[in-house]
Amino acid sequence: MKRISIAIDGPAAAGKSTIAKMVARNLNYTYIDTGAMYRCVAYSAFIHGISYEDEAGVVGLLKDLKIKLLPEFPSMRRYVVSSLPSKEKWQRAAV
Repeated sequence: MKRISIAIDGPAAAGKSTIAKMVARNLNYTYIDTGAMYRCVAYSAFIHGISYEDEAGVVGLLKDLKIKLLPEFPSMRRYVVSSLPSKEKWQRAAV
């Protein structure tokens, strides 16, 4: 089976995630929130005291960072960072 990726670009609050979830559901694809993945990395750097400006530090962190994508509902996923449930933490304003 041929693998396919669909990317939707646009300004903030334009409805990209809403459309992406609808498309994924209708095509029976997995919806992956890359913004959530970036926030998982930011949260991990935050709790390890690594500045987002420290490129070498963030790259070093990525070597051991594991982000799991777990199904919760038909169109929803839960992200787990290095075995620690993270949703409540990485959605904070500081991250």
